[in-house]
Amino acid sequence: MRLFTQFVFDFFKATTAPTIVRKALPKKRNAVAKRKGDAERPERSQSARQLRYDSVVDAMQARYGFRVRKWRTNLSGVAIRIERRDGTIEKLLEAPYPTSPLRCAIFLHEVGHHALGVGSISPRCLEEHAAWMWSLDAMREHGCVVDEKVERRVDRSLKYAVAKAMRRGMRRLPIALVPYLPEHAQIQTTSIASP
Repeated sequence: MRLFTQFVFDFFKATTAPTIVRKALPKKRNAVAKRKGDAERPERSQSARQLRYDSVVDAMQARYGFRVRKWRTNLSGVAIRIERRDGTIEKLLEAPYPTSPLRCAIFLHEVGHHALGVGSISPRCLEEHAAWMWSLDAMREHGCVVDEKVERRVDRSLKYAVAKAMRRGMRRLPIALVPYLPEHAQIQTTSIASP
């Protein structure tokens, strides 16, 4: 009996949980940006063009003080302005990370909304026009190429914005948006100057 109890004792002693040694995890590359609340930047090549796009992102964040909530993988974006009860204003942005002229234009379009003031231009389709024009000017200012894809996207986006405004009952269209009217549309124009 003693041999059996010694055997059981030795068995349980051997099967007790071993001490766990945890290795320290490596620190993330953009840990500083993450602490500030910005979305982590995706890994990209270090080509001259990409470095230019990276510098555009840095310059825009420094100048307009927005926080990137999410880097989108699709070609869409949103600019959000939150006014807190204590009077502070938070500027948020979601957009694709600039890696091509089209992605850069969409990113700068959303920055343009913050630069001009989200919701400060009426009607909404005129704000869209102003943000796109601001985006194209910023691209040229930073030496980025405005190619045919970018121009097509701007044209399609503004045609969509005008058609949406008309569906919602817009009766007077700013003159700057006349080129984006749907075919066979009948509407009065006003001489609202675009900013």
